[in-house]
Amino acid sequence: MANHGWRSVFYWFAIPGFFMAAIWYLFVHNNPKESPYCNEQEVAYISSAIPAPEVPTSAVPGKRATRDFGWLDWLIRAKKCPTLDTNTKVFCSRNIWTVTLAYFMMIQVFIGLLTWVPSYLVTAKHFPLMTMGFVAATPWIGAVLGAIIGGWISDNVLMGRRKPNMMFAALTVAIIMLVINYLPTTVTAVSIGLFLSGFLLNIGWQNFMVYPMGLTDVRTYPVAISIVNSGGNLGGFFSPMIAGWILDTYKTYDVVFMFFAACSIVSLLLLGMLDEPV
Repeated sequence: MANHGWRSVFYWFAIPGFFMAAIWYLFVHNNPKESPYCNEQEVAYISSAIPAPEVPTSAVPGKRATRDFGWLDWLIRAKKCPTLDTNTKVFCSRNIWTVTLAYFMMIQVFIGLLTWVPSYLVTAKHFPLMTMGFVAATPWIGAVLGAIIGGWISDNVLMGRRKPNMMFAALTVAIIMLVINYLPTTVTAVSIGLFLSGFLLNIGWQNFMVYPMGLTDVRTYPVAISIVNSGGNLGGFFSPMIAGWILDTYKTYDVVFMFFAACSIVSLLLLGMLDEPV
């Protein structure tokens, strides 16, 4: 963009799309039977033509174990929840709508960072364009690591419990949002702050997608996750406009980050109302 203008960015970003489309066409198939990389036994397993092998619960990633976590289970309201086996039950579920609202609030932080961090770095921190590009990438480096580590913790340490990671992410992101604008105006300090914001946010991010699995079955999960994801999309729709209005009104990013922190706190309160299905 610095050397060839903003239009060049779109041309360069189009190139990977052509490669990925070709790879997708060659290697991904509509049905496992069509794939040369899937043998008959695998096809039968995927199609549920044969029963799944019996394995210890603790050996299955994401499978809930019977281990009692004591005070943590009390805090996260862990209980045996009836399966939402019809779409009517999904639409009437307090847990589904509560996690949807919590996701709506967290998406506002996520999309807010995505859309406003470059402007923030240039106008508030006065970074050159090239420096802005490198620093603006740090939240997403943190996001990759946070998603992987958060998923591993949820499956292997917390034995499939999802709320702790979500609540931890909401709490720590709120703190980061309150202090990030007061970091020293150096590339290192701002990069660390943004890296931590992406890392902590994604510690619990994937759990919003997985949480409904504990409440539903294979037939109703698609409806449940569509509700949750629709709530997130609405959060992404409102966030850039709200942040822009705040900037126009208050002329400072302090209030924008306070808004993001408030979204995280509201999400934390909503998450506290969820039941943790065990």
